[in-house]
Amino acid sequence: MNHKKIIAFNWKMNPGSLKQARALLNVANHAGLKSKNSRVVVFPPFEYVFSYDFWGHAAKITKGAQDCFWQARGPYTGQISPRSLKQAGISWVIIGHSEKRIHGNETNLQIAKKLKTAVRTGLQPLLCLGDDAFSHKQGIIRTKQCIRKQLHESLSLLSSADIKEIVFVYEPIWAISAVSHGKTDDPVHAARMVSYLKELLVKEFRFPDSRVLYGGSVNAKTVSKFLGFDDINGFLVGAASLKPDQVSGIIRAIENNS
Repeated sequence: MNHKKIIAFNWKMNPGSLKQARALLNVANHAGLKSKNSRVVVFPPFEYVFSYDFWGHAAKITKGAQDCFWQARGPYTGQISPRSLKQAGISWVIIGHSEKRIHGNETNLQIAKKLKTAVRTGLQPLLCLGDDAFSHKQGIIRTKQCIRKQLHESLSLLSSADIKEIVFVYEPIWAISAVSHGKTDDPVHAARMVSYLKELLVKEFRFPDSRVLYGGSVNAKTVSKFLGFDDINGFLVGAASLKPDQVSGIIRAIENNS
């Protein structure tokens, strides 16, 4: 099945002003207007998610949110309702990002609950899975065990139909920009893990048409190294998504490779 490459720009808790955020969004939208082979999804911080002044007329941008809760309503101070996201025109949501797991102590069971609610609300979940530095240093067998455990526990509450609504991300924690200090994953290893994740989804979940992205310090310079691997269906981009030249460069590199 042929799909456009997905370019998911995760801004995390940036930028600091609406003016900066709109300027960055305009860069992504302008680059997206020239692209025929990629889908651009922007995940801004929540102060912009519900703002029409932010989204404006960014016609080529798919609207995303960085998280949601597993209940639509109720006494849950500080949580974000998936129903509210849907009503605000948000269509994609990141679930299980490593920074939520680390800083928010998010468990695989909580992730499973979020996934179930997000899918049944009509949102497109982007499920992040990845190994930490300790598992990585122990070798490929341990890395695969880590990914398989996360996958099974994160999908434990979902039906087969639910699972087919998810886009997956292989996001090695040791390679993301916030902790890697410039270290990136070897493209061959990244592609191997993406392929392994797809194999698991076929063999253990009967899902042959899965889409799996790669996330780990991707930028305009490194992205071309990953584009030679057909199993990689796109990229989750962190730090580079905050730099206008990187945003346009990544989209252009994918377009030129297609």
